[in-house]
Amino acid sequence: MQTLPVQPFFQVHFSTFQDGLRAYVTGYNGSLECTLAYWRMIAVELRERRPAQLLVVDVMDGGVPPPEQLLDFVRLMVDEDLHELRIAYVEDKPDSIPKVELAGIFAHEHGFWVQIFDSEVAAMTWLRYGAT
Repeated sequence: MQTLPVQPFFQVHFSTFQDGLRAYVTGYNGSLECTLAYWRMIAVELRERRPAQLLVVDVMDGGVPPPEQLLDFVRLMVDEDLHELRIAYVEDKPDSIPKVELAGIFAHEHGFWVQIFDSEVAAMTWLRYGAT
């Protein structure tokens, strides 16, 4: 009997705000493949709508990919046309924030304009009023 590869389980719900796109991500993560899949889905939506700002609200279970894969993730996202955007990323699980912040550091090193938050209110404040 042949075993089929496990497909990442997630959903991304999109909505807009003043000059931005909000991506609300639910489901189960924990792998580089899943993280790449949902970010590539977001990138497709960004190319269609062309907002100036992106708010990603991650309420997925399963956690963040291992730290050794986070640099690979950022490198693989370089060609996804995200460099001109202000990106606010909300992580709702306090234990995952240090890993997400590490990914944010790698993203800054590769030219992305991203900030990590633990609340959507703080993220929206940064998007509206933060340093330019």
